[in-house]
Amino acid sequence: LELTPYLQSLGWDMRSWNAQYSDPPMVRRGKWRDLTVDQQRDATQLCHYKSSYERLDVSSFGPGYAIAKPSDRFVPWEDVDDTLRVQLQQSMGYTELTWNVLRLAPVEQKGWFEFMYYEKDTATALGLDDASWDCWMNHYDSYGWSDLVRKGHDAHYAGLGWSEEAWDGAVDPPASEGKSWEDLTEVELMHAAALCYAQENWDRVDMTRNDGPFPFSKPVLRYTVWDALSDEQQLSAANVLLYEEGTWNDVGRADIEKRSWDDLTEYQKPYAVQLGLYQRTWDCFQNHYRATKWGELSEDVLNAAITLGWDTDSWSRWSGEPAVYDKKWDQLDRNERSAAYDLCHFDVTWPGNDFSINLANQYGNDPLENDAGRLVLRSILQVILAIGVAGFFV
Repeated sequence: LELTPYLQSLGWDMRSWNAQYSDPPMVRRGKWRDLTVDQQRDATQLCHYKSSYERLDVSSFGPGYAIAKPSDRFVPWEDVDDTLRVQLQQSMGYTELTWNVLRLAPVEQKGWFEFMYYEKDTATALGLDDASWDCWMNHYDSYGWSDLVRKGHDAHYAGLGWSEEAWDGAVDPPASEGKSWEDLTEVELMHAAALCYAQENWDRVDMTRNDGPFPFSKPVLRYTVWDALSDEQQLSAANVLLYEEGTWNDVGRADIEKRSWDDLTEYQKPYAVQLGLYQRTWDCFQNHYRATKWGELSEDVLNAAITLGWDTDSWSRWSGEPAVYDKKWDQLDRNERSAAYDLCHFDVTWPGNDFSINLANQYGNDPLENDAGRLVLRSILQVILAIGVAGFFV
């Protein structure tokens, strides 16, 4: 009896349900998009979503994607065909970072109608057309609200809490924008899937391989010595992000590193991306979350901060750090070092080293003064010892 209203909404009655008719209701033979919003909601109460309702391949259409998922877009940069990778770089401006971090590339802010012919050719080589690009890559972000209404996408954005005023920037975005995929409600998931969102692109997953101890792959370019940067990179760092050689090489000295990603201007952010940084890596490696409020820290970051001696009062003050920060990097115990890694610290960034290790000397003057140098020296000594032992037995 509880299900009857949902079944009736989809055209069923007692006789059709009991197979006294040869065919199911007309509405049941249609497409998901042909259902009204109320009928779609009622169908979800019967555990239907687009893929099950239309009997589609779940591997391509997931829980209800409007268009089949373009699997070639969801592979790491290193796995992209060499020829296609060059094409993506030259015609669409992708880099390894903007490809691997979903929804980061500037080209994905453009709709198909804004493309030049060579961009369309590259998108086609990637297996995309106008409909799949606008849905999977752009999510109709380049559309005006009236275009969304005309195309019928406004209902799904409204289901995520958007309004015309929010879309135009007159009021704040809805709460769903701050949620992770797993925190969305069932109704929100249904609407997000209809706009070609999956967990990967909703959460802006970083596909970069991470073999290090940090929560994210280490941004190599940021830890390249100033003199090794190209002229263009130095100009971006100096003129836009306000670095100079000293504050670049002595990591942690620059004023801009006291800001969170959200505190950067919209003009500064693209230049930070050019230098290999985006929101997650900036907040972790550049700022070590110090500009993030205590109550907004993730569980892992909060536990790491507590291990290092922080509490809500000390975290909110820029002056003074817990006693552990006075230790040299080599003096940290295993738990302290693990917590420091969770905040994206290592020997070059650790305050206790007091800039005695920086980008200019970390691989140079004294190999005993940094982790990399010690590892290399240890390997050399092991080889020498092995040769010596072998010589003794000979």
